[in-house]
Amino acid sequence: MKIGIDIDNTIAPTFNTIINFMNKKYTVKKKRSHSKDPSAFDLYHTDFNLFYKDWVEFLNSDKHHDMKPINGSVRVIKKLNKKHQIYIITARNSKHRKNTVLWIEKNYKEKFEEIHFIDYNHEDYTKPFFTKGDIVKRLGIDVVIEDNLNEIRDIAKKNPKTKLFLFDKNNQYTWNKERPLPKNTMKIESWKDFEREMEKLEHKTI
Repeated sequence: MKIGIDIDNTIAPTFNTIINFMNKKYTVKKKRSHSKDPSAFDLYHTDFNLFYKDWVEFLNSDKHHDMKPINGSVRVIKKLNKKHQIYIITARNSKHRKNTVLWIEKNYKEKFEEIHFIDYNHEDYTKPFFTKGDIVKRLGIDVVIEDNLNEIRDIAKKNPKTKLFLFDKNNQYTWNKERPLPKNTMKIESWKDFEREMEKLEHKTI
């Protein structure tokens, strides 16, 4: 099978890490429970394009480089890599490929077939030229694990046969609580959950 894996808040604890980074930068004490966005931009700005400058600074920081992968992701991806083709599909701008690839190679070695980024209108970073749903369709991805419910909805709409897993680590992600979930989507709370569900899918394909 072809598996598509998101980066931020799926294999990388970006949400918590960038809050720590921004709290230190602005000398504030914002709490993660107050944010409804997976980037946490709503805690610090009203305009995402202003937040984007802070995001770039974060990507170039030691805070980003030193992030430890989300528990279980390294082990499970290493296991899945023996049987499946695994692709990174991230909403990060391709302009920031270098720092992203460095983090992935540091923590996951060569476990991924390819890393796919999104390109944006440089005057408005909320407007992508294409979406994750488009990438999933082009690559013929069979399974996706992703924390952002909006991305899940886009992928589901464009890829009705793709099995989708909404990652909500320990049921703590405030931005993906809306229901119902799209067809063919299951919520999971850990990489152990994903491992178990993949074993079921593997059994069905035997």
